[in-house]
Amino acid sequence: CVLVDNYGGAYQAVEHLIALGHRRIGCISHTGQISSVADRVRGYEQAMHGAHLAPMAPIVLQFREPSHEGEPPDYSDQDMALVDALLRAHEAPTALFCINDFIAMGLLRHVLRSGLRVPEQVALVGFDDIPLAAFMPVPLTTVAQPKFEIGVQAALLLLDQISGKEAGPRTVTLPTA
Repeated sequence: CVLVDNYGGAYQAVEHLIALGHRRIGCISHTGQISSVADRVRGYEQAMHGAHLAPMAPIVLQFREPSHEGEPPDYSDQDMALVDALLRAHEAPTALFCINDFIAMGLLRHVLRSGLRVPEQVALVGFDDIPLAAFMPVPLTTVAQPKFEIGVQAALLLLDQISGKEAGPRTVTLPTA
């Protein structure tokens, strides 16, 4: 299989926020047991620990499919109640790391509707670099996956299996940007 370094990408994203001066950084995840999500949350936590900062417990949103092809899910006010409580807390985060772009874009819509300014009052970072991220009301900072290289490596693995060069399972892990 071909994977990206989800842990390393999340770690770098949180390091980026720390380098911008953020010290209170929250993590927004979703329900479901997906290894890439667990790796991204672990990367967030380790980057915070590495900077001698306390990670916040991730806020877990209900997994939602995009509302239309390629559009972020539309979270209700009830869905976002925990996020709202976090953003109103005495020690509210100044930045949020979202484990994927759909969550980040849904969160961006909600935060803007609530009257907060992005990135002036709260910075957001997503993960995946989907095309729509650049066209949001505030272009989303996001961790890019090497989509083309993923396809190339998958094709090479398949060709190796077909030709008999590769007898057993193999995993290729690619860096993010």
